[in-house]
Amino acid sequence: MAHTFWSFIGVQRDTITTADEKLNEFTINMFESLEHLLGLNKDEYSSIQELIDGQRGLDNEYSYFWDWFNEKGLTDLKIILSMNIPDHEAFFNLIDYREMLLELDVENGLVEGYFSTFADTVSILKEHLISAEYAASTTMEDKVKLERYFMGYVKVPEKEKNSHLAYSYKNPAEVQQDFCYYLV
Repeated sequence: MAHTFWSFIGVQRDTITTADEKLNEFTINMFESLEHLLGLNKDEYSSIQELIDGQRGLDNEYSYFWDWFNEKGLTDLKIILSMNIPDHEAFFNLIDYREMLLELDVENGLVEGYFSTFADTVSILKEHLISAEYAASTTMEDKVKLERYFMGYVKVPEKEKNSHLAYSYKNPAEVQQDFCYYLV
């Protein structure tokens, strides 16, 4: 079936930055490697959902991967691909590292290793991009509030206990609860 890679995935992908280009190339390579390892041809399917459903229906030793992809991976991948990524060295380094891990799994024919690395990569990319987007949209006042929640983990030197730097300590559960409430 003739379709673009992005229509196959089900996303509208705009390429604005070099980082976007890098992510595009990386994503396409991830799927080409998956096709190579499993002997699949994505062109036989009209969409990624059709591919996932077809592979899940086989009920073989790889079903766990396709179940994960259906339940979580595809949604996370679409979130990642819906973002435009600013050019940043940390992102380039992350992609290079994840690419190396995936290549090692392919070179060694480690299908289960590839599945694990694929899933980890999607999860890590999503976390990285969402946290970067959050950090970019956070005001200085919000950053100060957020910092104060984490101060319960920082020991204040004795000489500064009575200064403006002293914070009351919270146990980790209180800090986590406050932090979760703050982000909602």
